[in-house]
Amino acid sequence: FTRTVGDAGYLYPFDAAGRHVIGARLSAAYIDGPRSDVPFWELTELGGDDTLRGFFPRRFLGQSHVLLNLEYRALLFAFDFFDVWRVQVGGVVFGDAGRVFIDDDELDDEFDLDDEIIERIVDDFRHSWGAGVRFILSKAIVARVDVGFSEEETGLVYLECGHTF
Repeated sequence: FTRTVGDAGYLYPFDAAGRHVIGARLSAAYIDGPRSDVPFWELTELGGDDTLRGFFPRRFLGQSHVLLNLEYRALLFAFDFFDVWRVQVGGVVFGDAGRVFIDDDELDDEFDLDDEIIERIVDDFRHSWGAGVRFILSKAIVARVDVGFSEEETGLVYLECGHTF
């Protein structure tokens, strides 16, 4: 089988100091090959701390996926820790939307250009939203705590290192 992945992200600062930033990420993946040749652990996935926050990890599995992450990041305050590290504390609000496609037929049906394409996309895509806190040490180490919500879960907490994108 062959896996094709595309991932593009963009951060746009609202001020010169970079205290307010909006970010967007578009991700897609497609696995080509006979379904029987693809082990389940190699399927494309959505859910968890880096994709659809608000759903359990690997909640959605399939042959392909489309994902959109949007974030608004704001620097809340900063201080020096014993003249060793510059510590920044930031906040973030986010929204994620994505869809996993089980096979090629489902992918073709979803994006078939007709009068109902918008309705299908809105109904079939899963979405989550939430907020979080970022702890940044010397602009090199980022620890984040996110709380994600979805129609399935009332709140999942993620503790991770590094930005989502």
